[in-house]
Amino acid sequence: LESPTALQLRLFQTMGEIAVNQNSTIILPIPLDLFRPFLEGQDSSGQRSRTARLEEEEEARRLYEDAVGDVSSVPPDGDVPEEAPSDGQTP
Repeated sequence: LESPTALQLRLFQTMGEIAVNQNSTIILPIPLDLFRPFLEGQDSSGQRSRTARLEEEEEARRLYEDAVGDVSSVPPDGDVPEEAPSDGQTP
């Protein structure tokens, strides 16, 4: 094979066939330099997304309370709906 990429693909194909026939697992070493941008960027972007998520949750809570009212308080005695009859008929 002339191309290094073709040689590498052929190696992976051969290793895959061996793994299937012998019921084994293939572990490929991957240089950590390939993952470094993802690992380094995770802290700052993770913090930003966490902050954005908290802001979004707070806005959703505010909009819900504006639309529905304060659900943490107990409704007055007169506002409690009666339960429907168990036989499924309406009064």
